[in-house]
Amino acid sequence: MSRFLEVRGLKKYFPLSRGFLSRSKIYVRAVDNVSFELRQGESLGVVGESGSGKTTLAKLIIRLIEPTSGATYFKGVNIYMLKKKDLKKLRPKMQMIFQDISASLNPRKTIRQTLEQVYKIHTDLSDKEILERISSLLEEVGLTPPHIFLERYPHELSGGQRQRVNIARAIALDPELLIADEPTSALDASLKRQVVELFKKIYDDRRGELSYIIISHDISLIYALAEKTLVMYLGRVVEYGDTKKIIQNPKHPYTSALMTAVPVPDPRIERNKKILASGEPITSTTEFRGCPFYNRCPFATDKCRREDPPLKKLDDGRYVACWLYE
Repeated sequence: MSRFLEVRGLKKYFPLSRGFLSRSKIYVRAVDNVSFELRQGESLGVVGESGSGKTTLAKLIIRLIEPTSGATYFKGVNIYMLKKKDLKKLRPKMQMIFQDISASLNPRKTIRQTLEQVYKIHTDLSDKEILERISSLLEEVGLTPPHIFLERYPHELSGGQRQRVNIARAIALDPELLIADEPTSALDASLKRQVVELFKKIYDDRRGELSYIIISHDISLIYALAEKTLVMYLGRVVEYGDTKKIIQNPKHPYTSALMTAVPVPDPRIERNKKILASGEPITSTTEFRGCPFYNRCPFATDKCRREDPPLKKLDDGRYVACWLYE
């Protein structure tokens, strides 16, 4: 496997107005100095509470929004330096499945029209060839027989079926990077299990060729699908490394608090450490120094309040941003 995605010092600050006469600005630091690497064929989970910057990070990675600073390299190319023409050529290789299942599909277009659009924009295939591709796609994502679904509109499908259409559209052009933002958040337990199995099948069928990033607050989903995990808090990376190591033996106090709060369906995982986060979290607009988890951490010291801990590589290969491991 070769490294093909590198995120370096990525930041995204959104300005908030303080009033017409105010000269100072307040910024929401949605993503704050995030760095990581992903090799071709790997799967990465991004986990954290709501508001931790997960979705913003995803949109930055595929350049749906522009960064405040930093760089994202896809196969050695900084995508923020690409012109619109070159970025359009790159789009088929980087696809995203959005969180809002219903809003992702045009209610005025049939499933056939929705999937046709992908091929008509990015390929020179004939109408007959496009129909064959669409039928094959629908079979792959479990919408069978295909002809039943071709002329249906989104409102005629269940939530699970709409999500399968979204997945079909995302993999239509055989992307090399697939990002799924909370892909099961709107589904019940049985449908969630089906979608997880579908992701596993897609990944296994494209073994070594497809890398994907799963964004979720659901630890069990990350555990099922991701080889590596990136834990975010207030836009920052607090822990990053092998998924099993992080979930079974979290090192950062915030990660420990997450694992304590969320059940993981694996009896081998022991919960000996009960880390509870107390206090009010710092907001992403607050000006502060040091660790953003300082006022909720039971192990915080004065140094945590004064100095921002860097990501440090531990002996087991993971990275942790915490002064406990100085």
